[in-house]
Amino acid sequence: MSPNDFLIWNPDVFAVGQTKWNVDPFNDWMSHNYLDEHRAFDTNTPLARLWNDVSREDSIERMIEFGGRHCYRAWEQGRDRADYIANIIEMGHGSVLEHATINWAIQGVSRSLSLELARHRVGIALSQESQRYVDAKDVQFVVPPMLIWLQGGCIGKKPFSVDFHNQCLKSLEQYTKLQQRIVDSIKIKSPHTKSLTMIKKRANEAARAHLPNACETRFLWTTNMRLLRHFLWLRGGSGADLEIRRLAVELLHQAQHIAPSVFNDMTTQSIDDGYGVPIIVAAA
Repeated sequence: MSPNDFLIWNPDVFAVGQTKWNVDPFNDWMSHNYLDEHRAFDTNTPLARLWNDVSREDSIERMIEFGGRHCYRAWEQGRDRADYIANIIEMGHGSVLEHATINWAIQGVSRSLSLELARHRVGIALSQESQRYVDAKDVQFVVPPMLIWLQGGCIGKKPFSVDFHNQCLKSLEQYTKLQQRIVDSIKIKSPHTKSLTMIKKRANEAARAHLPNACETRFLWTTNMRLLRHFLWLRGGSGADLEIRRLAVELLHQAQHIAPSVFNDMTTQSIDDGYGVPIIVAAA
């Protein structure tokens, strides 16, 4: 069996959802607050710009600007959206960034990484794949970035990946054997348990003790923009765990595409002691 079988070399990240702007209620809000002139005439005010581009996809940046201006009723004059958001970030008005979110479907990461995410509780929502309901017979294993670096950045049949692959297969074999043994034993010792689903759950929850932290997990991770920026600066730093730093870099690349004004002050940089994973630094 090839070392590429059952092994994962990089995370997979999908931005499956994000803050949505509701056009009709926004229209009603303008009427309710006697701000219709901004809708009827192109006065080039901040509110007029909010209305004129309301059908565009940058709902995250629009919501952040709306939240900031709503605090001061600053509808008549002011800088454009990108400069406004840059000023919010520079002034540290992070609460405004909390009104916009992205829903990330993440896989190709290890259970070890998910334990690190537990440290980020405020401003996120996490729904993780169950190890009880999901049978791990076909589970894959995430190769630590350090092992990739030690074999010259290569994937495939190299000494480190071969050894790692073999150890993972042994764990998977032990998991499968214990799982089946538990199922058979429950049927003998507890014949009144009729639910096959429950029997399998009990077997999975016990057998998973054999699975290493490197086994893949999947989750939906929802972040507001304040938390995401904090996460990227913290977990994209040189002292961060390499796997979570690798994830942070991928999140940054996608976040910059979705909401460039919120993340254009960040970039990535390769460093000598980065072990093959770039760090996140301030953009020049």
